[in-house]
Amino acid sequence: MDHDWWDFVYEDAERIGLKLTSFSEHDANGELTMSVSAVCSRIMKNHGKNTNTYETAVWYRNGKRKGKRVSKDDFLYALLDNYRIMLSETYDDLTSDEQVAETIRANEYEFFASGAMYASADYAAR
Repeated sequence: MDHDWWDFVYEDAERIGLKLTSFSEHDANGELTMSVSAVCSRIMKNHGKNTNTYETAVWYRNGKRKGKRVSKDDFLYALLDNYRIMLSETYDDLTSDEQVAETIRANEYEFFASGAMYASADYAAR
């Protein structure tokens, strides 16, 4: 994976008002760039009802309507966890055996019996 495979997830986060700053398998960091209410509105407008982010937005709004204490930090933590999961799932999909095999087929890579990748320059040098 020699490209910034996470870019589209980061861009999606920015569109809803979340700036991701880092992530790992167990953690994501970032900050809201607009109010929680605005972020919830953007999520509910742009993300499907069956997504974790949509459920998080509904959870926050319902909690506020019912007078439950749902802090901005609680919302941010839940949203960051949603994006951590998205990033982990994207990475897992891109590195799955099926995806690797598809990339090999699509790019018509060839390999020596040793497992080394064949490249015409390598072959000519032998």
